[in-house]
Amino acid sequence: MTALDIAAAPSPTAALLWAASRPRPDPHEVALALDGGADLRHATDIAVAQRLSPLLWRALATAPPPSPDAEPDADSWRQELRADAARCRAQALIVLPLFADAGLAPLVAAGYEPVVMKGAALTDRYPEPGLRPMDDVDVLLPRREHDGAIRVLESAGWQRRDVPGRHYETVLTHPEVPGLPLELHRAFATWGGRANRLSAATLWERRQPRAIGGVDAFGFSADDEIVTLAAHAAKPFHVFSRLLWITDLAVVIDAAATAGTPIDWTRVEALTQAARCQTAVAVALGLAQRLGAPSPPELRRVPATGARLAALAPVLAPEWPVTERDVGLRNRLRYAFVDDGRLRVALLGESVVDTSPVNATRNAAATSVRLVRRWRQLRRSAEGGGEELGHGVEP
Repeated sequence: MTALDIAAAPSPTAALLWAASRPRPDPHEVALALDGGADLRHATDIAVAQRLSPLLWRALATAPPPSPDAEPDADSWRQELRADAARCRAQALIVLPLFADAGLAPLVAAGYEPVVMKGAALTDRYPEPGLRPMDDVDVLLPRREHDGAIRVLESAGWQRRDVPGRHYETVLTHPEVPGLPLELHRAFATWGGRANRLSAATLWERRQPRAIGGVDAFGFSADDEIVTLAAHAAKPFHVFSRLLWITDLAVVIDAAATAGTPIDWTRVEALTQAARCQTAVAVALGLAQRLGAPSPPELRRVPATGARLAALAPVLAPEWPVTERDVGLRNRLRYAFVDDGRLRVALLGESVVDTSPVNATRNAAATSVRLVRRWRQLRRSAEGGGEELGHGVEP
């Protein structure tokens, strides 16, 4: 055991969120969390923010409802949770098919082969419709096809949405597809925002046919999905802030096993090493194991050491579902997940320029001092924990 108490039991509220996030929840685990005093108002707030409301609503349906004396504000959280879960179900049953007809069908008819990523590519592998809500639908096409695809979409009624800053995707909305924008990707990150070496072009070349909302589009293999989903969750502006992204991984692993085509973990390891995202994949698979998704132990060993491992401690802890994601924590994690030292430097440079291009030199000095000071504090904390925070810690 290291100074990271990774084997500690979660609090009742955290335990409830872990239990609810399983592809197939265990009623006994849910009941234990409720009997232990899980705060359902707090759990609902977290579930709505992290897009877990349909999963939590489903989990609570497996256990006896709390008594009014135990939950005096039950009507408040219950109505909010039920309404958000119903919205997510309507999105899956009504809006996603509209999206496929309005967004994917015109691209396919024009000869494009769009790859649908993340939520929309996973929803039919969840046990029930509506369990996987989406804020948008991510579609990947090669850079050379991006402009032509936008013209096709605009002819089909889609309108570009202006988003400030540098971007690797174009956001479009459609009046007949409420609340579900299309993000047309040509890459996975800006030059300075990369946290790994994943190549969008290479992954697109490995695309496989996949029906989305009744339209014959494309997706990634399950092996590629493991790596891309982990890398997406570890992005500098994501840093595993949503437990739903771990459920995605568990669903991919579970669905592959159910279909009799289990994950090729040797290939996953090779893809992970090539993309230089070992920490992201190790953390993702470790968290997914908490949801009952098995994976080889060697892939769950976090390669980070010292201060970087200490920075990752909150994510590795059982309280992660209820941990406040404040600015300081997110800033530390955005560098801790990056295995490639050159990418960490580029990430720091982009952060400085984005903060204020005019004062970039002064900001660089101030930001560097703060990071070095905090990193030294983390290193001292790691070294003073009584035992070494060494290589190979497993969540």
